[in-house]
Amino acid sequence: MPLLQDIRSLFARREPRKVTLEGIGEFHEERRYGWWTGGVWLAARKDFVGVCFETGGQPPGEREARFWRRVADQWPELWQAILSDLRRGLFFHSAADAEEYFAGIRPNAFGFDDLTPGDERWEIEVQPDYSEHLMTLRMRGLKYQSNRLDG
Repeated sequence: MPLLQDIRSLFARREPRKVTLEGIGEFHEERRYGWWTGGVWLAARKDFVGVCFETGGQPPGEREARFWRRVADQWPELWQAILSDLRRGLFFHSAADAEEYFAGIRPNAFGFDDLTPGDERWEIEVQPDYSEHLMTLRMRGLKYQSNRLDG
């Protein structure tokens, strides 16, 4: 029966791994990219958002959970600071365009690339309700750094 055991172990390795971060939720490994993804409840938004940890294939652990809790706990103030920075940095043809944009912008997903304590690098993906274009907000620590627009 060693052949049967080898076949079982081969298939077991192909099943996606998952891990549960206490108080946050379940994350599934995306082996192709070395990411762990999950849907997380963001209480301040009263909605689920996508969260992705790039950990080089290692399961996310306490460091990732701790930083997510920090972001989530400070989300209302953090989001207002980000919006304030965006208002100063983006160009709109009219005040009405700006108001429409900011009334419809919502975070859809969070990607955490490098959580080196004190120098965390991560992104927030946002998309206005009325647009198909995604904007990625680049963060360092809890500070907005820059943005990138698709297309």
